[in-house]
Amino acid sequence: MKKYFLTTVSILGLILTSVLSTLAQENSASPEPDVKIPISVVSNESETSYGKLLESRLQQAVSKTGMSEYQSFNFVLYPKINILSQDLTASAPTLTVINLEMTLIVANGYRNKSIIFNSETFSLKGVGQSEERAMLEAIRSFRANDPRLQAFIIKSRETIVRYFAANCESIISEAQQMGNEALLAVGQNSDGSKATPAENQFAQAIGLSHNIRSANYSCYQASIEKINQILKKYDEFACLLYLGRAKNHWAARELKETVNYLNRIPPSQSCRADVDALLKQMDNYQETITNEKLLQEIRVLREREKAGKEMLDYVMAGQKYENESVRDARKQETIVNVLGPPVPAKN
Repeated sequence: MKKYFLTTVSILGLILTSVLSTLAQENSASPEPDVKIPISVVSNESETSYGKLLESRLQQAVSKTGMSEYQSFNFVLYPKINILSQDLTASAPTLTVINLEMTLIVANGYRNKSIIFNSETFSLKGVGQSEERAMLEAIRSFRANDPRLQAFIIKSRETIVRYFAANCESIISEAQQMGNEALLAVGQNSDGSKATPAENQFAQAIGLSHNIRSANYSCYQASIEKINQILKKYDEFACLLYLGRAKNHWAARELKETVNYLNRIPPSQSCRADVDALLKQMDNYQETITNEKLLQEIRVLREREKAGKEMLDYVMAGQKYENESVRDARKQETIVNVLGPPVPAKN
């Protein structure tokens, strides 16, 4: 009996150890509480009134889940609308009645490598004096706080986290390749047509690195040497591209633009002396600056290294100074990647 009892206890102990091990593995793949994997909303219907409303509702829904809205476009939420029926009422005035099926898809938006993480279909109905008005009314019935929609976005994020946990090394290799290609392109043509695509490639490479840290921190730590190589490439890239732009804006005494581009350069080994020299030139000019926010940004530029942050955090903080035209170009590229090229309007 005693032997049987000890055997049973041993088996239970093994089961408990296995469960705890499984929980530990699941927890290691959970995102850090202060880091969110961003999901961007894209649509090829954004030129219509109902398309603009739908994009706004989806962005609100993403915000309600607590996810960051930084527009890396590495992961996207996009709708596909299928009109099931369109009828006219017999009453006066004649109204259009539309029944439609809207499928929401969460997928990766970078390169042309399509991975769908989740999808959900919603049935909507709208009535209006025209087809577009009926479509608008259908979208108005779709709420950002719809529990089904909220659950869909949360589940999508969890699926992305599991994908990162399972594919960490290959994702880091892809981020490395993006960074290498971007640095090569901007080195060949820093002021011409290749600059914006290169900026977008690096934005996606940095975004992937940041998401790895969020989704699989143990892999991030194990791969820190590769991550640092990506950041070193970005340091060279930023010095090559943004320092020259900052100097040009400073020569024209365009202080806001100068500060914006200096913020895109992390505390740098590649061009530290040049950045310090430019900040020193700005010292005598500060007396004429009345914008307190701008003065504070200049002070922060000088003190950044004392904050003791990881280089990745400095680089991510600099992304908020991204030029809007660059972000728009990345959005359009993403739309083509996930939805295909725009279809010419019918005559």
